[in-house]
This record gives sequence, structure tokens and C-alpha cells, in this order.
Amino acid sequence: MKKSSISSKNRSNNGNSHSNYEAAENKIEYLALVAAILAFIAAGIGLYIALKDLHIPNVTEVIT
Repeated sequence: MKKSSISSKNRSNNGNSHSNYEAAENKIEYLALVAAILAFIAAGIGLYIALKDLHIPNVTEVIT
């Protein structure tokens, strides 16, 4: 029996690799955008808590 001269890599590469690359790149950009939005939300919550702690009257914090 004769072995095939075309590897499985070459058989699957029929021009779709470029569109697959673009789809993967778009997904990465989308995930980066979601991560940036979540980071801004976390920063906003942190600032809110910090400012809230600064403006509480008659509270003395003791570090032991």
C-alpha cells in the first residue's frame, strides 16, 4: 500500500486559515475590550470605597 504524500496539515490548509486567523484576532480584541471595561469598573469601585472612607466623620482607625 502506498503512503499518501500529502500530510494532514497540508490537506486542512485550503485557504480557510486566513479567515480563521481573523476570527481569532477579532475574538482576542473583543476579550481585551471586555477586560478593559472590567478593569475600569473595578477601579471605579475602588475609588468610590476610598472616597467613602475618607468622608466618614468622627471615625478614628487604629492600626495594631
